[in-house]
Amino acid sequence: MEKKCSSCNLVKNVTEFYKRTTRPDGLQSNCKECSKVSAKANRIKNPQDHTKRNAYHKEYQRKLRAKQAKPPRKNVINDDSCKYYIKLKNDEVKLLNHSELYRKVLMMMPC
Repeated sequence: MEKKCSSCNLVKNVTEFYKRTTRPDGLQSNCKECSKVSAKANRIKNPQDHTKRNAYHKEYQRKLRAKQAKPPRKNVINDDSCKYYIKLKNDEVKLLNHSELYRKVLMMMPC
């Protein structure tokens, strides 16, 4: 199938158009090349919009990662060196090796 681009007025194959579900034919009116050119011109013309959008996206991703982060396990301290310590009832701290971490600590912690 073929379609005419509304910007360059050339008849091109439908694979040369981006999808747009709101249109009757399901494709944008501009071809991919014309869409890229107009998007680049718009970024050059309005750089503050692009910068603001990037800042919003970075903040959104930071919040999303924070929301998806697992809460720290109770009674376990991680000192960022792959060593795990556990607080005992009498406020003592015990260093755990890998096997103890999975055998003992996980049994003690409520789910």
